[in-house]
Amino acid sequence: SFSIPGYVTGLSDAVSFNFAVSGTSASYSLKGNRRDFPCVVDDFLAESTTRLESGCRFTPENASEAELAGKKLCFLISYGFNDYFDGAPVENPEDPYDIHSFKGGLRTCISRLREAFPHAVYILMTPTHTSAFQSGTQRNGENGGCFSDYIDAVKDLAEETGACLIDNYNSSVITEETLDSYLGDGIHPNESGRLVIACRIIDFIEKEVLPDHFPTPS
Repeated sequence: SFSIPGYVTGLSDAVSFNFAVSGTSASYSLKGNRRDFPCVVDDFLAESTTRLESGCRFTPENASEAELAGKKLCFLISYGFNDYFDGAPVENPEDPYDIHSFKGGLRTCISRLREAFPHAVYILMTPTHTSAFQSGTQRNGENGGCFSDYIDAVKDLAEETGACLIDNYNSSVITEETLDSYLGDGIHPNESGRLVIACRIIDFIEKEVLPDHFPTPS
């Protein structure tokens, strides 16, 4: 209940389902991590959806039709830390859908989800600042970029795909000066950090998503 999805559920009318896996990346690791985003999407589509003539229906385990009635399906996608830490290439210029690159993994997975759920809302969320690897200025691996390169990649993909964007790096109370107040180890948010991020998500959905899809009757 004190996770970010837990706070979102507890403080709003949203019903949250957390498919995130700790320590994983948007890019498919060369180590063959079966928990990375492309594999999570495989499992999600196989286990939590029912194929229709056009697209899919979200059928999560232990959720009733009444619980989901009147809800707008939103996918909140947040990656970047582990791709940067592992030194994943930001992009493969020869193959934009190369899942071994950060942008390729995100682009491929968003495309697959959109094919299944064309009317859902897609929200990309950047990581916060970090104190790790000299505040993100250090490059990891032969092909990795600086942390800001992954932040810019998320912003570029939001514009490219028409997804919404929550920029926790450039427009959040969690800054380089306030890291100790919101992050427990310079990477993971503490309770205050999780609450701040959850409230940002709730505020964004209420102000930016709901008016477009559930307009107030005139």
